[in-house]
Amino acid sequence: MSGRLPRSVWARLSVDGIFEVPTSVSRFSYDGSADDVDARHLYWRGLAGNEGETLSVFQEAVIGASVVVDVGANRGLYTLTALADNPTAHVVSVEASPRTFEHLTSMIRLNGWEDRVTAVNAAAGAESGTLPFWVPRSPLCLECAPSGSLSSFCRRRRRDRRTGCPAGRTDRDGRCGQDRCRRC
Repeated sequence: MSGRLPRSVWARLSVDGIFEVPTSVSRFSYDGSADDVDARHLYWRGLAGNEGETLSVFQEAVIGASVVVDVGANRGLYTLTALADNPTAHVVSVEASPRTFEHLTSMIRLNGWEDRVTAVNAAAGAESGTLPFWVPRSPLCLECAPSGSLSSFCRRRRRDRRTGCPAGRTDRDGRCGQDRCRRC
């Protein structure tokens, strides 16, 4: 299907609903939503259209694995691929964002693989401890993100190159004015 529409068109078309994603061995169901860029790539291009080179190496590695760990699982692309390609594997999926974790567990339930996955809503790191975790109010705009976060993905961003202010709102002294940013 992707050959009929240029990327400049299909990349802008949201995929809202459940569709099948073929893998090298099997397939899995994916529930796309308007804010899910991965769904667009999967729907129009399949696994090859979303981290294709990495996924092909991953698929080879999971075939003989008994346990697979997916840290930063997001909505579960690698988790679902591992479960589809290796019907005996158990996957430990770790996702820190509560909102994204809901999507992950929903995808696992959609495919009926709850008994083959240990889903963990936590961050993984080298040390134990607690850190502040920022989640944007809108999944489409990360403009108001704190410094060092994923704000670089927001297409409307106006990052101040000198100070690194994600909202591009600095005062006369060059201090970040992100607390005044209310775009999200």
